[in-house]
Amino acid sequence: MNIYIQVNGLQPITTGYNISVKDHTHGISIDKMEIDIYLGVNPNKL
Repeated sequence: MNIYIQVNGLQPITTGYNISVKDHTHGISIDKMEIDIYLGVNPNKL
């Protein structure tokens, strides 16, 4: 994610938020967990 931000000239303005889509507690293996990461960026490119 950091490389994408640097290559596209973006500036993060919030911390990353991890949201579990498929959690390990639902009986699936740890390899099949899904986590979405949300990060706020400045709408103005540098």
